[in-house]
Amino acid sequence: MYSSLVIFRNELKSKNVQKYKIIGIISEIILSKKLFVKNSEIDEFVYEILGVSFKDYVYKSRTMVVAKITRIIYNSDEMHKFQKSTYVYVSKKIEEYKELNNKGNGNSFDGWI
Repeated sequence: MYSSLVIFRNELKSKNVQKYKIIGIISEIILSKKLFVKNSEIDEFVYEILGVSFKDYVYKSRTMVVAKITRIIYNSDEMHKFQKSTYVYVSKKIEEYKELNNKGNGNSFDGWI
């Protein structure tokens, strides 16, 4: 998932990102079981990115969440806002992955001394 997040971040860095790319990136993030193990965790992400909260029944199905988000993004003119908030979220997740990998890669010779 780390490599996908890096690709997403690089796509979101560009100045003019098309709607279909933002929709695709957000959809892939939501559908990822590695980022969101439980469907209930998606609520915070949706609120952080779009500033919208859905009813509880929507979060029981990831595809329903993706459909509603797609409709919101498609009908919106605030693409820069969605791009920026998604970029911040993806960058934060990349840093979390880096920290997890750095903690696990301690010096293996420490136990020998």
